[in-house]
Amino acid sequence: MHNDEKIAEKCIDSVMEVIKNVKGAELLILDDGSTDQTPFILEKMKQKYRSLLLLNHKKQKGYGVAVQSGTYFAIREGFDYCLYLEPKPAILPREITSFVETIPLGYDCVKASRYMTKSKISGPPAYKIALSAIINSLVSFSFRIGIKDCTNVIRMIRLKKLRGLKFKENDTSIIFEELYYLKKRQSTFKEIPYSVTERKDSLNYNHIYPKNILNLITYSFKSLFIL
Repeated sequence: MHNDEKIAEKCIDSVMEVIKNVKGAELLILDDGSTDQTPFILEKMKQKYRSLLLLNHKKQKGYGVAVQSGTYFAIREGFDYCLYLEPKPAILPREITSFVETIPLGYDCVKASRYMTKSKISGPPAYKIALSAIINSLVSFSFRIGIKDCTNVIRMIRLKKLRGLKFKENDTSIIFEELYYLKKRQSTFKEIPYSVTERKDSLNYNHIYPKNILNLITYSFKSLFIL
């Protein structure tokens, strides 16, 4: 989260309502240097929920560093899987349970996909949807892991596949770096349909920014040489 005072409480309540039925599940919030009331709200919510864990960056460091901090923490604490979510006012039960239901299937990486029959996209303008679809088609062809929506940040990963890695990317490029290492470690992949609604006030990490294109090309090219 970053300056999410308007939705923090509702978001946490909606997640907790679901994971209370999932054995061993806990919610980890990484506050990435919020300057509004978000830190105070999170501390208040921690008193409400025992299974709420908090990490804080004193200054905003970006999505990639936030992912690194959360991932390394989850590995140290001995969690088996990590489901990465974006903060939004209400996280629907199905958005979590659809991932949890894949755990018995044994996949190492489960990605949310905007490009499956049952997927829905609302909010972004048509040109952004089209551009994202084109980019993902090219990336999917390069990675060849059976995933159509490689750039989506909503995913669940078996943490033993990330153990010992030292990520370099500090922004959304970590998504590509992550896929590269997962493929290199012979991981298994699955994607599930997902409904995406763009928040006007969010950082929206599902976007592909020009500064990330070079990294995207680099990791896509490197993945071609993984047998």
